[in-house]
Amino acid sequence: MITTLTRTRSVQGPARLLVPALAVGLLAAFLPVAPAVANDVGKCGMYAIGHRGDHRNYDENTIGAVTGLSHSETDLRVTKDGQFVLMHDRNVRRTTNGEGYVDELSWDYIRSLRTEPRGDRVPTWRRTLRAIKRSGTVLTVEVKSYSTTWTRKELREVVRLVRRLGLRDQVFLGGYAGALPVLEEVAADMQLYWRPDFGDRVTAATVSAHSAAAVLLLPRDLNKRVVRRAQRADAVVWARRSKKPHELTIRQYWAQIASSGAEGLYTDTPFKFDRWCR
Repeated sequence: MITTLTRTRSVQGPARLLVPALAVGLLAAFLPVAPAVANDVGKCGMYAIGHRGDHRNYDENTIGAVTGLSHSETDLRVTKDGQFVLMHDRNVRRTTNGEGYVDELSWDYIRSLRTEPRGDRVPTWRRTLRAIKRSGTVLTVEVKSYSTTWTRKELREVVRLVRRLGLRDQVFLGGYAGALPVLEEVAADMQLYWRPDFGDRVTAATVSAHSAAAVLLLPRDLNKRVVRRAQRADAVVWARRSKKPHELTIRQYWAQIASSGAEGLYTDTPFKFDRWCR
């Protein structure tokens, strides 16, 4: 469990960055040690998982966003020439100064782009893994568009890099339809997460059948009974990011999720949750 704090946070929120994002990216890539900011289990019994990392203080899909927290979530895509890169959207338009679908672009083009608004670079999977090895960040990764853009060989290479760097205990892999069955085959020794489809029953048997070390559920599907079933299969339970009911304040909503017994929460405001939970 990560407990080291490396950025000072005031009661108003996380510290503001005092250096350009590009310099931050270079430091993250080359410093020997860069521990993540802790957001571990607090009094509420949960920890925050930064949805797309710490994207309020760093650009999305960057090393800074991923390593700025002790638990982060990110997305992985493959370029047309087989390079693995962090990118949530299929089109790079929203988060960079470029244009086009990742799976139709070359790595040479993507590496020339700058993220917006701070001007960082889009990292490769290898560089990301090296960064979390230094920071200690636990990283949850969604393999995006597996059924249409990936080959089984490429997915094996994703897994091989995790093994090679000794990060099986720090990385959770998962994805939508098509990815999980293949991951169960090529990554049997890895930590996989299962995102049940609508109508799927969550029981100890179904969790075990998916070889899931974690189960990702919508808050509306969470209750103590479902959580206990997953835990009987030695899986942790995370609440997915979702809009809160209008009648609840954000703190009431978090308390409702915490009362289910879930261990983690995907959130766009991890520092705010961290302060509430402690």
